[in-house]
Amino acid sequence: MADLPIGNEGLLTGATAVTILVAPGAATQRILPKGGASVHNTDTVNHSITFQKNKGAVITEIFKVTGVEPGSTVLLPAVVTLDATNESLEAKSDAAATTTEPKFQVSAMET
Repeated sequence: MADLPIGNEGLLTGATAVTILVAPGAATQRILPKGGASVHNTDTVNHSITFQKNKGAVITEIFKVTGVEPGSTVLLPAVVTLDATNESLEAKSDAAATTTEPKFQVSAMET
């Protein structure tokens, strides 16, 4: 199968994790390059941002930044591979937004 670019964008909804890259199909991998996921703090207050893998309800934190200032962007500084049909990438903030929810953007390749 040829490599196919995939992407997603949306909003974080507070301390509840949001799936930012869904699990791949059978016999497929989704590869997220270094910097392939970002969260931009569009709120008026600082937030902590967490990226995590969810594999069959087992959560593994990949990267967390505290004190992300308004107007700042956090890039995921690692290559992430999703290679199971129950494995997804999630992100969350530390709290609900004061005015505007932080925005996420993801770019990956499916092989």
